[in-house]
Amino acid sequence: MKNEQVARNAETIIYEHLCNIHDYTGTQVSFIEKVEVEARNCINPDASRGKYSYVKKRSDLSQTYKDKSVNGIIVGVKHRIMRTPSVVVDAVLGQGEALECYNNQLQEAANRQAHLENDKIDQAMGIIDGLDSAKDKAGLYKSVFGENCCSDQQAESGA
Repeated sequence: MKNEQVARNAETIIYEHLCNIHDYTGTQVSFIEKVEVEARNCINPDASRGKYSYVKKRSDLSQTYKDKSVNGIIVGVKHRIMRTPSVVVDAVLGQGEALECYNNQLQEAANRQAHLENDKIDQAMGIIDGLDSAKDKAGLYKSVFGENCCSDQQAESGA
């Protein structure tokens, strides 16, 4: 009997605390509600025992602070101001670009490098195409690109 009394005391204390929470403005708000429902037996409808009740979090509980809404109770609000010239902090907070500028410069450098490589190949091919002898073309191609596009026999035959 004594254990039941202690359990009921604990239950009462817990319910009192959950029914009397103070939000960030000091207003007393209840976090829970008692719900009463009709007991229904879907297998044997004649065996239904009437009504029963249970405790649950309030479904309509919502609070807003400076355009930020939460499904619950706002119990504390803190304002933090971070003064720093760091571009990374701005990016973490969603205000800046962090390394975006650096990445853009890397991409531009890679594009310039690719264009220069293409120009170099175009110039080399233009010089090679300007030669009359197939053997000279093959030799120059090999010296520029490091491989031979045709065998020496084809170059000698003029193919």
